[in-house]
Amino acid sequence: MNSTDGVLRLRTFGRVTRRGFLQGAAAVGGLAMAGLPAGRASAATSVRFVGFQEYDTALADYMKAHDITMDATYIGTARKSG
Repeated sequence: MNSTDGVLRLRTFGRVTRRGFLQGAAAVGGLAMAGLPAGRASAATSVRFVGFQEYDTALADYMKAHDITMDATYIGTARKSG
């Protein structure tokens, strides 16, 4: 048995042409597009902040306007703020 038999068998299993590749890619893309929900995207409403005290106050107005809560851990303290 030749050591390259498996390699040759694998390489000659199927030939991929440019046309075949593009047709397959288009089919996969079409299936992916068909499966996507048309709903609106949403993000998490809470963030974890690790930093110095008073650095988070710059974001307070933005977070309040967008209904975001912050789970803060301040550097230099073992205390968590919620």
